[in-house]
Amino acid sequence: MSKRLYILIFILVLAVFCFIFFYYLKPAETQIIEIPVIEKTTQARSVEITVIALGDMMFGRKVGKDILKSTDPFEFIRFDGGNFEAISGDKSDIVIGNLEGPITSTKVCQDKPYSFRFATNTSILLRDRGITNVSLGNNHSFDCFQNGLDDTRKYLAQAGIKFAGGGKNISDSYYIEEVKGKKLAFISIDLTISPPPIPLEKFYDLVKSLKSGIDMTATTTTMTASSTLAHYVFVSIHWGEEYRKTATEGQIEIAHTLIDSGADAIFGHHPHVTEQIENYKGKTIFYSLGNFIFDQIGKEQNKSFIAELKVTEGESGQSYKTFPFTINSSQPKLNELR
Repeated sequence: MSKRLYILIFILVLAVFCFIFFYYLKPAETQIIEIPVIEKTTQARSVEITVIALGDMMFGRKVGKDILKSTDPFEFIRFDGGNFEAISGDKSDIVIGNLEGPITSTKVCQDKPYSFRFATNTSILLRDRGITNVSLGNNHSFDCFQNGLDDTRKYLAQAGIKFAGGGKNISDSYYIEEVKGKKLAFISIDLTISPPPIPLEKFYDLVKSLKSGIDMTATTTTMTASSTLAHYVFVSIHWGEEYRKTATEGQIEIAHTLIDSGADAIFGHHPHVTEQIENYKGKTIFYSLGNFIFDQIGKEQNKSFIAELKVTEGESGQSYKTFPFTINSSQPKLNELR
């Protein structure tokens, strides 16, 4: 074979090799593949707060004597996972009532027609029956003077029961607690003493402060940001006329002003009988819850109801149910159980 033929074959093989290399074996171009982004959104669930509100609770006189004889005033209505939850079908977050007198061992008390004093283990009874909060803003918290009020606060704190009211300081008239990630403010007002120990206008400003985060209780020139911002403000108020079954015009005006200031619900007591319930601008006003545990003998004084209030953010707002009961020998019993 001639030298020329070898050269021709070599060139041909080289051409074939180059063709194969550059056409088939060259590095593949990088291809960008766009993966669609799927946005996953989780809709926040509305938080529902359930508050159980009770009327006047008095553990002196005949009630106190019966307790010493092992009679439980909560025998037929308990809030510690007992029969009330079975009836209502709901588990409450807060159970609040008006504590109509001091828890104290002191015997130095006011000399007046109706002066109450409760045994020092009353706070334990309240706690064990599921009462979580009490209002002290009423005309009997000071029945045993400052020592009695101080003792009351001490025993309630030891039992883990939250309280507000009593005294002349606005700072003692409210507290804030967190429930299910929401800050709840409870305000206790007493309007049965004239003049009121704390002017009513200060409570309007307090409600505004709690809702706005601005200290309205200071002068306008010194208003500062407040850390006591609350999602919900509940007002427990001692007011009205005893044994009157409808709210006075004064009560209605005060209630509306409290709501206009930012309050979310109002729980009234003192008349010892029930009064009307009002929905004002989507907020609930219980003008009087009547008695819950008491030793009065009148028919109307022994008929009342437990209020169950549910509050949620958004359009659903508020809803409530009432559970009527009758008091017999100082023991309330749900009518549904009779």
